[in-house]
Amino acid sequence: DLEYTATFEVMPTFQLTDLTTLRIGKPEAEITEKDIDETVEAMRLQRRTWRPVQRAAQEGDQVTVDYSVKVAGEIVEEPATQTLVVGDEDNLDEVNGALVGMVANEHRVFPTTVRKSALEDAEEAAVAEEGEAVAEEGEAASEEEGDNPQAATPSADNDALSGAGDNGDQDPQVPETLPDAIDEAVAEQPSSAEIESLDDADERIPAVAELAVHSVEEGTLPELDDGFFDLFDVDREGDRHAKFREQVRERMQVELDGATRHAVRRQVLKALAQAHDFELPQAMVAAELQTHLDRVKRVVKTNNIDEAMFAEAFRTSAERDVRSSLTLHAVIDHADIQPDDQRVRTRIEEIASAYEEAAEVRRWLYGNEEQLRRIETVVAEQQAVEYVLSQANAIPIPLSYQDVVKGLVPDLPEPDPQEQQAEASVLSAGASEADAPEDALPALPATKPEDAEDGEPAGKIAVPDDPPRTDKTSGGWLRRFFGTRKD
Repeated sequence: DLEYTATFEVMPTFQLTDLTTLRIGKPEAEITEKDIDETVEAMRLQRRTWRPVQRAAQEGDQVTVDYSVKVAGEIVEEPATQTLVVGDEDNLDEVNGALVGMVANEHRVFPTTVRKSALEDAEEAAVAEEGEAVAEEGEAASEEEGDNPQAATPSADNDALSGAGDNGDQDPQVPETLPDAIDEAVAEQPSSAEIESLDDADERIPAVAELAVHSVEEGTLPELDDGFFDLFDVDREGDRHAKFREQVRERMQVELDGATRHAVRRQVLKALAQAHDFELPQAMVAAELQTHLDRVKRVVKTNNIDEAMFAEAFRTSAERDVRSSLTLHAVIDHADIQPDDQRVRTRIEEIASAYEEAAEVRRWLYGNEEQLRRIETVVAEQQAVEYVLSQANAIPIPLSYQDVVKGLVPDLPEPDPQEQQAEASVLSAGASEADAPEDALPALPATKPEDAEDGEPAGKIAVPDDPPRTDKTSGGWLRRFFGTRKD
C-alpha cells in the first residue's frame, strides 16, 4: 500500500560548438635561480632549531603564549596555550603586531574582531560543555547521596565554587592602565541584543584579545652541509650542493607541471561553459550545491550555515560547474576519447608512491573496479582538455613560477570587437595566421586579479563513476554521469 512520487529529468541535448572559436589562456612559466633560492630557504626554515632568549620578541621568533578573546566582557575564545612564529602569515595581523616587542611573562591586551558565526559556535560549545558538566556533577552527587545523604549540600557546593579562584583558575589579570586603542575598543563593545540582531554571520564584531607570553625562542637555520643533504638522500659523490639544487629543481618542475595542467583545465572548462547555453538538470545543480556546502562545512568546521542563503550565493558557481562538466563529457563522446592505458598506469604509480606500502596500494587499485574506473575517468578528462586546447585558439599568458603554483592565473580579457573584426577581415582575405598583425590578439592584463575564479582552487570538476562510452544510442557519459561526483 506504499505510495511514492518519482521525478525524472531528461538530460539536455545540445550542439557542441566549433572548438576552434574558443579562446583559452595557457599559462607559461619557467623556474629561475631565484625561485630555487626561495624554495631552498623555505626548506631550511621548516627545519629550524630553537633556543630560548632573554629579549623582546621580533619577527621570525617562536613564542609560547596563552591567547583568549572576549566580547563585551564575555570570553568567546577560552585561554589556550599556543606556539606561534612572529610574523607568520597564518597569524592574524593584530596578533603579529602585538607580539613584536613582548618579553617572557609579559601580558598584553589589544583590539581585534570576531565573526558573529564564531560567537554562535562558541555559545553552542559552551552550552554543550555546561550540560555535560551538570550531568557529571549530578551523577557524582547521586553516588555520594547513596552512601551519605548529607554529603551533597548547597553550602558545600558554594564553598567549593568560592575557593576555585584561589587555585589560579581565574582569568589573567588585565593591567589597570590600557592603551587608548583598547579603551576605545572596549567602549565599542556591542550588547547581546545588538549582536543577536545582526543578520550576516560574517559580520565582524569588535572584541578584545589577551596575550600572555611564556617564552621567546630564537631560530637557527641549518647549514647547507652534508648533514642537511643527507636528509634528502643526495648522492655523496661529486658536488652535493649542485646535485641538491638540481633535485629541488626537478621537484619544483613536477609541481609547476601539475599546477599548469590544473590552470589550463580551469580555462578550458570555463570556455566550454561560456560557449554553450542550455537548460540544466536541476537535480545535478542541487547535487553540486550540496558538494559545495559539504566542502565549506569541512573548511570552517561547523554545520551552523544558512543553507538557503548559501544556495543562493553559490548557485551560479554550481551551475557553471555542471555546465562545464556536461560539455566536457560531450567532447569525450564527440572525439571518441578512450583513457590511455599508459597514462592510467602512470597515474596509479603516482598514487601508490605516496604511501609507504606502495606495492599493496598498487594491487588494491588494480583490483578495485570502482577506483580503477575513477582513475580512468580522470585520465580521459585530461585527454579531453588537451584535445580542446589543441583545437582552440590557445593564447600564452607569461607568468612567474609562484603565480602558477599558487593558482594566480588571470582570465583572458574580453576581446575588443574592433580587433576581432579586423582579424576576421584579414583571415577572410586569405591571409594565414602567421600573416596576421601582432595586435590582432587582445593585450594581456598587466596585473593578476586579487581573487582568481571566485576564490575557487583550480582543477576541481565533476567526475562520473563509469568509464567513457561511445555508443551514441545510450547517450554515452551524458546519461551515465547523472548525480555522481568525485572531488
